[in-house]
Amino acid sequence: MMRGSGRWSSSGVRATLAVAVVSAVSGWYGSGAAQTVEQERAVMAPIHRLFDAMRTGDSAQARAAFGPFARLSRAPGEDGEFQIDDDAIERFIGAIGGEREEVWDERIWDWDVKVDGHLASVWVPYAFYIGERLSHCGVDAFQLVRLRGEWKIVHVMDTRRAEACPAARHR
Repeated sequence: MMRGSGRWSSSGVRATLAVAVVSAVSGWYGSGAAQTVEQERAVMAPIHRLFDAMRTGDSAQARAAFGPFARLSRAPGEDGEFQIDDDAIERFIGAIGGEREEVWDERIWDWDVKVDGHLASVWVPYAFYIGERLSHCGVDAFQLVRLRGEWKIVHVMDTRRAEACPAARHR
């Protein structure tokens, strides 16, 4: 079952399924393609910009990391429900620039980058800290596209848990 901001969205379902199919095919098709360190750095740049923006509270920098029509969703939680929310990206970006007393610090490590042409996927474990306190951890799955020569995040799906979090490492 799919929940969205209080309404069903068949276009949202189609878009999410399209991203999943493209991701699966690109993982299979692109796995034989040579990937350079430069490609990996270029793909990771908007992800690092996003997390830098979260730490500094810069919503404009966060917005620049995303492509048009970007989506944010969460993998099924303990309730087994898949959540997708068409307005989540804008609310998320607004929250990044909002007032807060402590730094939001999402730490990532051991990322796996796959690239095929103008499509890239990144799978990365993370630990999210509010100030020095671990809030939760999980995995981020990013889908990116190269638009006019620049990589942009078009979809982020994550898992979240508050227990059994590994010690955060940086790479």
